[in-house]
Amino acid sequence: MGPYILDFYCPKLRLAVEVDGGVHNEEEAKAYDLDREKYLESLDITTIRFWNDDVLNNTKKVLKELQDKIKQLNEKYEIPPLR
Repeated sequence: MGPYILDFYCPKLRLAVEVDGGVHNEEEAKAYDLDREKYLESLDITTIRFWNDDVLNNTKKVLKELQDKIKQLNEKYEIPPLR
């Protein structure tokens, strides 16, 4: 997306999903992530982030958060629910 690479992107919902490892705790990576998030926000793209460890070991929590975000964005963009 522009100058950035996204882990996952859903154009219908304008949702970027990022799965981050420990390197994202470093100051340089935090600054880069913040710049990327501001850029995506300027394009009306929402970013949701998960830690690698949570994706692997707390999958139910990750899926619930993702489901909640999808529901929120469906309402924002007035997308009817899947049947």
